[in-house]
Amino acid sequence: MADAPTHDFAPLTAEAQLAAISALLRSQSVDEAWKVFSDAVLGIGFDYLLYAQARHPGPPDPVDPAEVLLLHHGPPEWLDAYVDEQLYLGNPLFDWAQTNRGFKAVSEVAATYDGPVTKQLARLMQLRRVHGIGPGFLGGLRDAMPGVNAAMSISLAQDMDEAVAYMIWQVNGGAIEMLARALHLRVSTLPQPLLRPLSSRQREVLEWSSQGKTVKDIATIMQVEATTVEKHLRLAREALNATNTSHAVRKALTLNLLSV
Repeated sequence: MADAPTHDFAPLTAEAQLAAISALLRSQSVDEAWKVFSDAVLGIGFDYLLYAQARHPGPPDPVDPAEVLLLHHGPPEWLDAYVDEQLYLGNPLFDWAQTNRGFKAVSEVAATYDGPVTKQLARLMQLRRVHGIGPGFLGGLRDAMPGVNAAMSISLAQDMDEAVAYMIWQVNGGAIEMLARALHLRVSTLPQPLLRPLSSRQREVLEWSSQGKTVKDIATIMQVEATTVEKHLRLAREALNATNTSHAVRKALTLNLLSV
């Protein structure tokens, strides 16, 4: 590893930690809890955050895409691809977090993987490069709540040296882990009317559907294949826990998720 830069990263004080944990435990919504956590961690020096929660016992049982909650701070296009392409399925990094507890550098987790480079893993690494996501840490929170597993990724910008990430973690890693566990515990007990955010494409197909457009119509408007439209509609139905597309449109309108 290169010599650490001469940056000075102040620790998150005990008072600030206590205040953040107290605010997390008092949060009345998932969004409120995520904002408390994000503000604290982004203030320490990290740039990109991702929390993925799966309500299932863990491997070998498969993850049900409809049961995955994603919370994110970073480029919305990155999250759109993560959701649309279900990159949490068959992803060795996500699998590691489901079977381990605590945090470890992403580069160290990647170094322990000796399996094939899956399409999901290759695509995930490509998206990290395209959107400027650099070195960071991956955490597994599987032991906090029975039957509720979660993974967390905390990263710097791509132009930052990994030594900087290690320096920030050396100073604040313990505090981040406590905050992550508090977030996970609180989010696991809060109502989750929408387990997974709709991607921009999913919202678009629902908006056209709300105007009476058919799959064929939408495919023509969006200049994509009908199968692509059907995929976006299926994922939107799963995200909204809707029985059919009409039901998904009604729920999306009720939740103010559409611009129509």
